[in-house]
Amino acid sequence: MKHYFTDNRELPSDRKEFSFRFLGLDYTFITDNGVFSKAEADEGSLLLVKTVSEEPLRSPLLDLGCGYGLMSLLIKRIKPDLSVVGTDINPRAVQCAIASASKMDLVVDFRVGDGTSGIDQSFQTVFLNPPIRAGKETVYRLFQESYDILTNEGSLYVVIRRQQGAASASKELERIFGNVSRLALKKGFEILKSVKET
Repeated sequence: MKHYFTDNRELPSDRKEFSFRFLGLDYTFITDNGVFSKAEADEGSLLLVKTVSEEPLRSPLLDLGCGYGLMSLLIKRIKPDLSVVGTDINPRAVQCAIASASKMDLVVDFRVGDGTSGIDQSFQTVFLNPPIRAGKETVYRLFQESYDILTNEGSLYVVIRRQQGAASASKELERIFGNVSRLALKKGFEILKSVKET
């Protein structure tokens, strides 16, 4: 079986749209077979965006593992002055993200890449809803890559389920960044924040 966190272009395509209302605004996203949470907006991603929309976010912002662009496009609509880049290993998901951005007339730079490979700039903010099923090694690599690509005083925001390793993820973030704080806990999802300090 091909997972959403791989290049799975050989799967038969079955593009669909779904719409929903979030923080008073209407959205329509385009999804396809082989992308994460293709039938509805992922609760963890929505909690992350809702939580961080109240934070003093700074550009540029990277949505690491952006999938079909849910978090990237939500935050761009809520905070249009932010410069947003989304990257994902799954080309089909990135194609959906580009199509959704065009449909909603939002400008986000979506790219195909494994983690931060192919990205040659630094970011002040990183969003991450990690691919838990890819395993801890991959998730922790993305934590380290986030640290490496952040500017000094830049912030990483992570959403992770308690039963899917939030406690160990928090320890790993503490090890890499030297700090971690929990911004929210709802329906088993935790929003964690780490800041790159000099």
